[in-house]
Amino acid sequence: MKTGQDFTVPAGDGMTVNFTIDADDGATLDGYQINWKAVPLNRVASEALAHTISKSLSNGVAVVDEDTRKFSITLDPADTEGMEGRYLHEAEIVDGQNTPTTVTQGVMTVLKTVN
Repeated sequence: MKTGQDFTVPAGDGMTVNFTIDADDGATLDGYQINWKAVPLNRVASEALAHTISKSLSNGVAVVDEDTRKFSITLDPADTEGMEGRYLHEAEIVDGQNTPTTVTQGVMTVLKTVN
């Protein structure tokens, strides 16, 4: 699993973030589901649920190159609208036997904007 996959996005902006999975976590991405989620750091559970961002292959996750294990997540402007602060994010792949493996983790910082 890759850690330290940190990035920053201004609130209300769209952004595409690219990731590469370590070879130890899977030979290729062929036939895998990819799920990505971001939840607030240092918040109570009920508040964290209200500010969760989730993406999957059918909604914002794209395989860039399955052989080299590269994928991207696309944040739409509405995903971060009105948000501010630090969010733990992670991606997991799920194989054909429904076995999940967390493959990347880091901190997404959402910056407050003046607009």
